[in-house]
Amino acid sequence: MDRVAVHFVNNDTGTADVKSLSAGTTLAQFLAQMGVNAGNYSVRVNRENQTNSYVLKNNDTVALTPGKVVGA
Repeated sequence: MDRVAVHFVNNDTGTADVKSLSAGTTLAQFLAQMGVNAGNYSVRVNRENQTNSYVLKNNDTVALTPGKVVGA
């Protein structure tokens, strides 16, 4: 099966990594694989809002930002 490389930027933990996914993986599937509860975060793909059914493409960038900042 074909693979796609997705850049994952987690602004909650301050980490960034490239993830190899099966072609056809949706945003919702990817977030579940990463153990992310999307309701707690702002999730953008290539700096734009996308639906959970969005199919990730090679070299997409998924950015995760916490919805609430502790202590703010």
